[in-house]
Amino acid sequence: MDKIAIEITESQNQKDFDAVKETFRKLKSSGITFYLDDFGTGYSNFERIMELPFDIIKFDRSLVMASRSDSKSETMVSYLAHMFTDMNYSVLYEGIEDEEDEVLCTKMYARYLQGYKYAKPIPIQELDKYFVKASHV
Repeated sequence: MDKIAIEITESQNQKDFDAVKETFRKLKSSGITFYLDDFGTGYSNFERIMELPFDIIKFDRSLVMASRSDSKSETMVSYLAHMFTDMNYSVLYEGIEDEEDEVLCTKMYARYLQGYKYAKPIPIQELDKYFVKASHV
């Protein structure tokens, strides 16, 4: 079970949240890892984040883009990532496309990076070919 990870996007519906919260706790006790997907977009409620035992907070690509173009955004995103890190969450930045994104996000407390810089989405049928190719690099 510790090899399974589930990504959750927040919901505004309290009834849905209560059901997710209960299921979350049961699955978490089995060793499943949980990601909060798309943090920084839509409905990011800190109270709900604190109520669910997430392991990894995935910062949306929009936060990376804002941080590249505006020092205030960079400061805010960096402080949020630092806060999550201090609270024992891992921070993953989505949408890393180039070296500049990688350097910036590493500086902003990234534990994990995800994006086209590393690999584009591929069909599951091609996964074995991807690993063979990657092992020759």
